[in-house]
Amino acid sequence: MQDAAEWSEFRIWYGEKCTRETLYDLRKSIIDILDQQDVVDFLVLNEPEFVILRINVGQVAKRQIEHSLVDVIAQSRGAFERLEVESWKPEEDARGRILSAGQRAREKFGLNIVEGKGWKVSGLPGEWIADEDDIDMKVKEFSTFMTRVVGDFTRSYVRHMPRQIEDRWLLSLLVHLLLNSISVDQRQETEVRYFPYI
Repeated sequence: MQDAAEWSEFRIWYGEKCTRETLYDLRKSIIDILDQQDVVDFLVLNEPEFVILRINVGQVAKRQIEHSLVDVIAQSRGAFERLEVESWKPEEDARGRILSAGQRAREKFGLNIVEGKGWKVSGLPGEWIADEDDIDMKVKEFSTFMTRVVGDFTRSYVRHMPRQIEDRWLLSLLVHLLLNSISVDQRQETEVRYFPYI
């Protein structure tokens, strides 16, 4: 019987001694663990109470990764306190986030977004224009961001950057370079930077 891969979400809860430095060190440990298991597709994010690690692996690798993460938590000296694991469905998550963000954009900014439909926004604050978009295509794009694109960036950044960058100018430059590298022009970049995370 083949060990079929499926998406799982690991929640690594913050402890009392969690700092920016320990969060970045955790990223390094996670990348090492994923590399040992040959995990390609993943997403790791900071949430208000825990770090989320989402991976697409079979049950054997999942158990080994879980065991490794428990060891990291035990050795963290109070930076992290426990681990929870559950299943995760990227497309379902993406669809829910797209629809709920559309609702918030309607409520906060008065944008003409049709409930239950795909949407996109262009323009600057006070001039935002909402248009309908293909919901299925947007779900596919968003889930690809979460499952393939961001993980590649995270792995590369952590491997090449010895410390967490604190300089706001340098981080702004990184955002500029990333957007420019995928053919986002200056006007689009300005619009992207002004549109709030909702």
